[in-house]
Amino acid sequence: MATVTLTIDGTKVTVKKGTTLLVAAEEAGIKIPNLCHDPRVKPFGACRLCFVEIDGMPKPVTACTTQATDGMMVRTDSNAITRLRRFALELLLAYHYGDCIAPCQLACPAGIDIQGFIAYLANGYPGEAARLIREKLPFPSSVGRVCPRFCEDECRRNLVDKPVAICTLKQYAGDRDAESGESNPATPLPETGKRVAIVGAGPAGLTAAYYLRLMGHQVTVFEAEKEAGGMLRYGIPEYRLPKEVLNREIEEILGVGIDLRLQTAMGKDFTMETLRREGYKAVFIGIGAQLGRGMRLEGGDSSAVVSALEFLKDPQAGTVKTGDRVVVVGGGNTAIDAARTAVRLGAGSVTIVYRRTEKEMPAAVEEIAEAREEGVAFQFLANPTRYLDAEKRLELIKMTLGEPDASGRRRPVPLENSEFFLPADRVVLAIGQVLDETALRGEIDKNQNVTGESLLPLDGGWIQADPGTMATSLPGVFAGGDCVSGPATVVEAVAAGRKAALAIGQYLRDEPVTGEAACYNCQKGSLEELDPAEFQEFEKKERVTLEFLLSVAERKKGFAPYQAGLTPEQARYEAQRCLACGCNDVFNCRLRELATAYGIDEQQVKELRPRARTWDGGALRQPVDLSHPHIAYDPNKCILCGLCVRTCSEAQGSNALNFLHRGLATTILAPGRFPAAAACESCGLCVVTCPTGALSNKTAPAFAKPGPWQTRKTPVICPHCGVGCSLTLQCSDGRVTETSVPATGGVNNGLLCVKGAYHFSAAHKERRLEAPLLRVNGALQETTWEEALATVARTFTGLAGNYGPESIAFFVAPNVTNETALLTAALARGLGTNNLFTTPGEGWQRFLECRQGDFDTLAESDFILLYRATPTADYPVLARQIKKTAENGSWLGIMHHRTTALDPVAQAVLRADREDCLRLLAALARAGSAPGATPEAALPGVEGRFRKKLTAFTAAFRRAKRPAVVCDTRNLNWRELQELQKLISAHASATLLPLVPWGNIYGLQKMGIGRGSGRSGELPPGAAPFHPQAAFTDARARAILAATGQEACKGLLIVADEGKLPDTLCRPGLFTVAITPFYREELAAAGLLLPGTAYPETRGSYLNSEGRLQWTAQALTPPGGKENWQILLELAEKMGIRQETGDFQAIAAEVQRLAAPGREENS
Repeated sequence: MATVTLTIDGTKVTVKKGTTLLVAAEEAGIKIPNLCHDPRVKPFGACRLCFVEIDGMPKPVTACTTQATDGMMVRTDSNAITRLRRFALELLLAYHYGDCIAPCQLACPAGIDIQGFIAYLANGYPGEAARLIREKLPFPSSVGRVCPRFCEDECRRNLVDKPVAICTLKQYAGDRDAESGESNPATPLPETGKRVAIVGAGPAGLTAAYYLRLMGHQVTVFEAEKEAGGMLRYGIPEYRLPKEVLNREIEEILGVGIDLRLQTAMGKDFTMETLRREGYKAVFIGIGAQLGRGMRLEGGDSSAVVSALEFLKDPQAGTVKTGDRVVVVGGGNTAIDAARTAVRLGAGSVTIVYRRTEKEMPAAVEEIAEAREEGVAFQFLANPTRYLDAEKRLELIKMTLGEPDASGRRRPVPLENSEFFLPADRVVLAIGQVLDETALRGEIDKNQNVTGESLLPLDGGWIQADPGTMATSLPGVFAGGDCVSGPATVVEAVAAGRKAALAIGQYLRDEPVTGEAACYNCQKGSLEELDPAEFQEFEKKERVTLEFLLSVAERKKGFAPYQAGLTPEQARYEAQRCLACGCNDVFNCRLRELATAYGIDEQQVKELRPRARTWDGGALRQPVDLSHPHIAYDPNKCILCGLCVRTCSEAQGSNALNFLHRGLATTILAPGRFPAAAACESCGLCVVTCPTGALSNKTAPAFAKPGPWQTRKTPVICPHCGVGCSLTLQCSDGRVTETSVPATGGVNNGLLCVKGAYHFSAAHKERRLEAPLLRVNGALQETTWEEALATVARTFTGLAGNYGPESIAFFVAPNVTNETALLTAALARGLGTNNLFTTPGEGWQRFLECRQGDFDTLAESDFILLYRATPTADYPVLARQIKKTAENGSWLGIMHHRTTALDPVAQAVLRADREDCLRLLAALARAGSAPGATPEAALPGVEGRFRKKLTAFTAAFRRAKRPAVVCDTRNLNWRELQELQKLISAHASATLLPLVPWGNIYGLQKMGIGRGSGRSGELPPGAAPFHPQAAFTDARARAILAATGQEACKGLLIVADEGKLPDTLCRPGLFTVAITPFYREELAAAGLLLPGTAYPETRGSYLNSEGRLQWTAQALTPPGGKENWQILLELAEKMGIRQETGDFQAIAAEVQRLAAPGREENS
């Protein structure tokens, strides 16, 4: 093999001659950015990102189209190349119209994955929704009740009807997760040994403590009050946030291992210096703004004038008495809370005074409306000037609105000589909060008074901290929440706490303290920037309306919550209203990854975007194409890299995708809309290779409404046929979200088919077994594993003792792993029975034993006979290999009574029924073994209608040096097999591949499954052991039971896969035990059901149709808690049967020994 040596970024690299620079760099571990390269297709150079510089070349070249030559000096990075790549990315993004992240999430201060948790709720998984929320906010129930709903203001549903009830859904997720009793608290990482002090147990402090503890740090929270919660406890009334809800969530936060010290105040009981001396490596200050802001009010020092914070902290302290006339000053939610609290305490009248109009009030609209319902009066455009304590009157002056101030609201201006009075027994000031600076001083004198200056610099009365990291000017000291921002919302305090936790984590790891890295986010625009016409396609759906539990009169009498939460039906309905604006491919988007790496500015891209290409007479936007059964195509996200078109054509051998129009009007014709839509095989490879999310899966295996979830990728082997393709399962929260495929490697070498892509497993669609079900008094009832396994052992050993070992039979489904098959065979031998069955009939082992060669020898063959097989429908990936081999010059001939998709690439097709095919095959075998005669002379008795084509078959076969025969065992009988063997016997290097529709029938044979395994069963001529549908039928079940001696079978153990089972196996008088992933009606009469594993929950190995041993990893944990091999080992132990292999590694080693000779491939 000729090679060349070049230098890339100072590294010597030797590669095969003809290798491109991009591939050469990859082989050397050097990454060159690209979006249109894929090893499955020829280089195209469309994205213009893989530019490199070569010494002696006048300008940069694309690495994907330039071949490596001897002595080349290549640079993959320079200022000039960076500029080129940035420019290319900006141009690509100008053509890319979509949202990486949904606008609701961008509007959320905490950055909750709103689209993701709502998608979980739409699929009926509130626990997973709660877990996703807690990744950013540990108070879903509490904050869901009190959040000001910044997210709903930006919800795109506003352009259709009304916003999705996001915060109500957040509350539902937290509440339902708690009610289920199945909430799984997060597990901290291993201990780091580093201590962190959190000062203040409010929302910011508890949030920082929670995420720092999850990092493995020792966290102590110091709180000055009697209870934790901060403003959540002391600033929000019970009717809005029940204390039992808050207490539960605080207990959950502390439950991860946080130490809480109450009634311990900074500045009184400790200082930052004493914390340092006690060994705390970092400090977070989240002391809030606990003092009410005063106002210039004559008579304001009266005991009748109180702050809203003081009032709300302990409303039962007697501040407001029955019949009092209460005036609340302010216009925010705190003012509304104080007013409604006064109503509940029996105030005679309550009036809110606000110096602007209702339109400018920052309080929530629904809070204002409900306050009015409860009798609260509003006095707008007025401001207090004097309180007359003796007269119990408040003097006010009328205001008018002038020019806007810094907040954007019009500034209130007093009107001269407009004073008036309101009766006021009590005045509550809700005009803001301030920081208690005394806590920040550095020393405590002998009288326990704090002295000295603040250790932290203040800005306008608030602690100065970096907005990205919350770091202060003191090393190791961080601060966040209201003490930094001033009075804000709970969700903003939570955001600050988490931000600080991430930065503190970096500080403790001695990393640069930079905070959470920001990713590039493509955005369609704000609600004001979007054209409502873009959303006309969405059906209007009413926003869910919550039920009121109490009448207005009843709710005024106390502090009980008065609004019901969502029902499960309402939650799913409301979640389905979500338009899913963000991209589901956001965590796998290569375009976003590169835009982030090169620091692309979305604002600059936005300026380019209006001048980008247009469609349909100038309309920039196109509707998403949902015409395909599995695939969604969003042309607005497409960057025209052409990878999908080339993958479809070159890799998959289909022509379902193509370019439409030219120049700036170019677009991709989606699968299902292309004039040759029938060419689409639904392999999903276009989705796998798309670098931008323009092509995506409409549904997920476990989800009717997919979400933008981070997934864990697991390499597995597809069990749907004997080819044994290597796949990648992407999973989130214990469920499969989608199936993809590695670009190279495995039998399939990057190819995919509809079975692997969209029908991989029914694990999430069937009724799963989570605990053993034992028949008691005629009905299946849940029982323990201990009782279930003991029952099997007791019953089977009893039956074997009473009726003999042959009264016990075992059925092993043909898609289980070798490890499961091995242990089942060992269990049967331990009981002394030889009754081991699987789906095929007697003699099936002989069909497998006749195999010669493998898929590699098939690819190298120069003659292929496809005998009575339709691989395009049944073995699509292998069909693609056959087609490619034929296109590369191999002679392809087909014998079948049906038209096949490979007919167009075949040199000759003999269309004949089964008997004629057998007769022609026999003639071909005779002619092939008579090299001296001419092809015509070697075919006596073949009638004219077949003679010409069979002559061509014979001539091609005789010329061949490496012939191959591919057949399907489902359509073979004994005589056909014998003729095929005769045919290939003339060539020592011939390949014979009897394909099987099951994932591991070869493996079962090697592991000893099959009555009389180890002896090749004999069949009469014409008999076929393989059922044409590859299904386990009633007839086959009756044959199994009959083989044990008619009614002699008393006990049957079934090891099932995901396939259906006939109910014949559960007849009266037969104790049937099934290890099965699903409960199905055909098993209703079984004696015992044991929860088995579905494919994604299985680890082990398979032997494919060519005899290759391949390993599959476990993607999910089985709901029953045990894998099939574990169940069988425990069952053997209960029966007193000694197993030589007691753990998985030992079992796997024995499988490797039994599977040899073969080729092992780790997957």
